[in-house]
Amino acid sequence: MKSLWKSKSVFVLFIALILFCLAICVPHSVQAAKQGGIVEIAFGMNPNRMDPPNSYGGSDMMIGCHIFERLIYFHYDENTKKTTPKPSLAKRWELSGDGKVWTFYLRKGIKFHDGTLFNAEAVKFNIERTASDKPRTRYGAALREAIDRVEVVDDSTIKIYCKSVNPTLIHHIAQPCLGIMSPASVEKYGTKIGRHPTGTGPFKFVKWVPGERVELEVNKEYWKGRANLDGVVFRFVPDDNARINMVQTGEIDIAYNVPVQDHERLRKNKNLDVITWPTATILRIYMNCQKPPTNELKVRQAIKLAIDRPGIVRDLHLGNAKISKSGVAPYSWGYYAAAEVVYDPERAKKLLAEAGWVDTNKDGIREKNGKNLALTIRAPQAGRYPMDRVSLLAIQENLRNVGFDCKIKFMEFAAFLNAIWVPAERSTGDAVFVSWSSRTHAMFVLSKQLHSAYWLPKGQNISYYKNPEMDRLLEAAEVELDEKKNFELYKKMQVLAEEEVPIIPLWLMNYSIAKRKYVHNVTVLPIPIIDTFHVRDAWMDK
Repeated sequence: MKSLWKSKSVFVLFIALILFCLAICVPHSVQAAKQGGIVEIAFGMNPNRMDPPNSYGGSDMMIGCHIFERLIYFHYDENTKKTTPKPSLAKRWELSGDGKVWTFYLRKGIKFHDGTLFNAEAVKFNIERTASDKPRTRYGAALREAIDRVEVVDDSTIKIYCKSVNPTLIHHIAQPCLGIMSPASVEKYGTKIGRHPTGTGPFKFVKWVPGERVELEVNKEYWKGRANLDGVVFRFVPDDNARINMVQTGEIDIAYNVPVQDHERLRKNKNLDVITWPTATILRIYMNCQKPPTNELKVRQAIKLAIDRPGIVRDLHLGNAKISKSGVAPYSWGYYAAAEVVYDPERAKKLLAEAGWVDTNKDGIREKNGKNLALTIRAPQAGRYPMDRVSLLAIQENLRNVGFDCKIKFMEFAAFLNAIWVPAERSTGDAVFVSWSSRTHAMFVLSKQLHSAYWLPKGQNISYYKNPEMDRLLEAAEVELDEKKNFELYKKMQVLAEEEVPIIPLWLMNYSIAKRKYVHNVTVLPIPIIDTFHVRDAWMDK
């Protein structure tokens, strides 16, 4: 009996030792997550409206990803460098043999923040609202073109019938525009729903103080289990230095979009972590292909050659960005390195001279037919993107050096969208500096931004680009089920786009944050969906 007791004691001590070893090996954030606290995050960009099918701003979507959920999401695998679809509000899905019907099987027992039930009718409402032509949603063009009808099979099953073979619909279903909202709230708030976002996510909307902050509180009935935080406050601080000072003093917990020149200094602060990560978001210059001077191919090609992209990334971004060899990001399916990045101002000058633009009065500005070679570049308010102001000033100087009268016009984001989101006949001819992500698939920057059928207001072709060969390639790719053949089509598109230059892909952005060390489990991913940064799983130890 005594020996048995002794053996049990040894066994208990052995188990205790194992548990101790596991405890010190498990990351602290997993081992000791705590509930409670409100994390405060300072952004440099004002949101516009948190209405998924009408929200284009990254700030809208980054806040919205804490409120809304989609039927599926795409998981990025760091090892394979690929994204694959994963269940969310839909637990599984299937495509019919003819490639035209998608069936989604939904989770049961989930509620919206207003207490109403998530079900197939709610999904049908959201899909049809996004695809609606009356009123036309900002982000609904792809679904309007693709979907014939939506059928509720039962409370937890829905079928989407496509007009033709559509192997890529699943990529659209995973986009922020189909963050599922409460139909009851949409009915209640109507056109003001963007200020009353109501989803199924881990946090609920509480308050929006325009120009100051958005406040969220934890959803205690969240279907995956309560989040650790009690709430999240997103504060709008356009000035980079102000955000940095606030995180250093502890006035905020996380500063988003920290200028690269401050990274090293902040890393020396024992209270802070600086995190940077790559994304599928490319900063671009969209050029109006219908109005002078950028309606001329040689002018567009000259602009591309005149911009010192390697120098800007090296000297201003200090390498904290990646030169883009295509309008598609390497993280997205269909990517092809279509062109080497070349900085050649002398070749740019030659192209402009061949196009008839010459500096006759020797004032540094080229002219043709009595008009100066003038170009205005519209951009969102400085602070929206990493190093945006200094990068644009460098681009301005590059273009002036080859003979452009180049001006930069920064605009508040809502006004910026209103200015660029217009039909061709109302466009000014200005170039547009803005980011766009190729997300999970090349089509997101090719099909909807380069096909002539998608000129505004019907789609997202803000360059008003038109090329029959591009249209042919895009139309063929949309219904091609063979993956290898499909890739070849997208490869040809990317090469053609680099030659015709309706859009100049500048560089893939690295995002960065500075956070207080007591904030744990902040998620940063290069996944090509907009929720590359979120605090859904975060917790605080203070």
